[in-house]
Formats: sequence, C-alpha cells, structure tokens
Amino acid sequence: MIYLSYALDDGKYVEQLAGELREFGLEVWSPDREIFPGDNWAQAIGEALEKADALVVVMSPACDKSPWAESEISYALGQQRFKDRVFRVKLGEWSGMPWILRRFPSYTGTPGEVALQIAVTLGAFTPDAVARAGAR
Repeated sequence: MIYLSYALDDGKYVEQLAGELREFGLEVWSPDREIFPGDNWAQAIGEALEKADALVVVMSPACDKSPWAESEISYALGQQRFKDRVFRVKLGEWSGMPWILRRFPSYTGTPGEVALQIAVTLGAFTPDAVARAGAR
C-alpha cells in the first residue's frame, strides 16, 4: 500500500494522483478518504503507516504548515520495508524539507505523469493497468 503524505492545501493534486495510482492497480491510503470526523487521527495514521510499504511525499510550501509531514517521513525512513520506496513529488519549494529527502528521487509533472513514474518504479504494470492508462 502507498501512503500519501501531503499538506491539506495540496488536496486537489493529491486526489488526482491517488486516482491515477489506483488506475495502475496500486492500493493507496490517503487521510482525506480514510479518516472521518470523530476518528482518532494519530491512531489512523499510525495504523496506515504500519500497513504501508511505500511513501509518496507531496512537497510544496504548504508543507511548512503540516503538523504530520515530518513525523510520517521519519517513521518511513526508520523502516526497512520502505527502502527504495520513498518518492518525492515536487509541487513547489518546501523550506522545512528534511535534508535526508534529498537522497530520494524527485518527480514533477501532472498527476498522471507522476503516477506513471511511480508505477514503473514499483513494477506495478499489469496488462489491464497498461490498457487502462493507454485508453485515457
């Protein structure tokens, strides 16, 4: 499962990215679809990170206002299953970006372009996924 880490201000882009990733047959966890009013945010995020095996960090200036981004990144970097499975998506400069993220590949482009690059890296291509992607 891919865990999406992002600032709420970037929700529109992230929603499109999540949809594109799902088109490639990838399971995606995004707080805006999985956490509901009254839910324990910290618990839900912790459980999702425990289940995830890839992290997509959508970076923008809005990340400076996100209380969760650094914690989510720190968790992933401490887990072996995330090795070579951390992806940076750059929407803009994030002045508070943890220095260690510079070691990971950075992707830019439309949600469809970024999803394709991530799917290729994760080896997520199936004949059905390729056909769906080509039909768009």
